[in-house]
Amino acid sequence: MRPHERDDIVTKLLSLNMIEQDETIYPRLHPPDGKVVQAILWTLRSGAMPPPILVYRVKDRYILVDGRNRIEATKAAGETAIMAEIRRGTLAEAAWAAAGANARPVQARHKDEVRRAVSLALRAIPKASDDLLADHVGCSRSIVRGIRRLEKRG
Repeated sequence: MRPHERDDIVTKLLSLNMIEQDETIYPRLHPPDGKVVQAILWTLRSGAMPPPILVYRVKDRYILVDGRNRIEATKAAGETAIMAEIRRGTLAEAAWAAAGANARPVQARHKDEVRRAVSLALRAIPKASDDLLADHVGCSRSIVRGIRRLEKRG
């Protein structure tokens, strides 16, 4: 096997049926954007490769962190596998990565998705500063402060 390898990261072709979207850590709440999927499909049909998706290997699970539009386009192209960057880690590490995956999104995020991403990041690293969380998720510190206050009230 000759995939790109680092201590905890491997990039290789991964079967689509092995990839799971864990709703407890995935910040997107709305369906994939059809226009974005079509643009990626056009890229695939022209012979170019989009960037690998990001999955975390948590025990025996391959959990999607970033790339659902690329997965949809790959399925539409009739493919059964996709290039994936696979990182080993915990569910909390996957949640942290998912929270920051769309900080500068191709597909605009809804307010509820930003709130969900902040909540995921807070659960993953509760003691992280508001500045770190805001930068990681791609939102303002005031949004982070507000969500942190709401979650403390429970």
